[in-house]
Amino acid sequence: MKKTPRAFTLVELLVVIAIIAVLVGLLLPALAKAQQQAKTVKDLTQVQNIYKAWLTAANELERNRLPTPGYANRLAFNGVQVPGQGNEDVTRNNTKNLYSMCLARNMFNTEILIGPTEVNTVVQEYKGTAANNFAGYDFTRYNPSQDTYWDDGFSAQIAGSGGAQCNTSYAHLAIIGLRKNLVWFKAFAPDGGQRGMIGNRAWQISSESNPMADTGGAFSRSPTLRLHQDEKNWEGNIVYTDGHGAMAEGPFGEVQYRCGNSELKKDLLHFPEWGNDGVGCYSSSGPGAGPGTPNGATCGDTWLGIFPNNVTATAMIPAFDVLLP
Repeated sequence: MKKTPRAFTLVELLVVIAIIAVLVGLLLPALAKAQQQAKTVKDLTQVQNIYKAWLTAANELERNRLPTPGYANRLAFNGVQVPGQGNEDVTRNNTKNLYSMCLARNMFNTEILIGPTEVNTVVQEYKGTAANNFAGYDFTRYNPSQDTYWDDGFSAQIAGSGGAQCNTSYAHLAIIGLRKNLVWFKAFAPDGGQRGMIGNRAWQISSESNPMADTGGAFSRSPTLRLHQDEKNWEGNIVYTDGHGAMAEGPFGEVQYRCGNSELKKDLLHFPEWGNDGVGCYSSSGPGAGPGTPNGATCGDTWLGIFPNNVTATAMIPAFDVLLP
């Protein structure tokens, strides 16, 4: 005679449910950490792919130069705007024009410019403007014969408010001075590939005389601390001149750079050192020559940032995320 299987008692069921709940509670943090780590890895891959697209484009550009908006939309030549003729218009070399020009030339798409770890709601993928019914990037705006080279609707207003947008997550090397003249080229890595070229943006640096200053809690209240896993310290994916990428840890993200034949010097990724740094690493001729130029703009150190506004011959002004409450 078969025995009837004994049913679980209520107590036994509650014990099983409690054990499952404990296991889920133990696994969820690990799963969340693994998910965040996967996003961090994907973020680095995106940044590397952007830089690879620049290197590929450099094969077709003059002197293997990386994409430079001021060499696309140039100054008038003999009073006439002629595509490919005339001197560089340095005022064009800002973030919005750089990325928009790359999009116009199909180097990559709008999605790749938004980091998978992004936390700032101001940063959104570019969807076009009302003029093209928000149909995405307007490729008709790329028409050199009509002196148009990219979609001007693309935005880099990372400090924006009132509906303003920033259509990229990523900072890049300031395209000005010795930084541009020495390293904004393909396969430049005499310093061992230590100069940062593109990567995650930094916290708001509140004092040029002291880049470590944290006036008003600018460091601890920056959304950029939430991009990766350590919310108490800045971490960021950076891609260097030789194409390798790595996680830089802050808050200072020290790397090294070389100016000419001078010895390697420690550098801050997101801060422009002023003028003569003791090894003559500043522009010695041309506009903005000499030590102590504004914002260290013509110097040769590493300086990554989002630059939404026009550039002058001697200055670039970066923008930062609005601080958290």
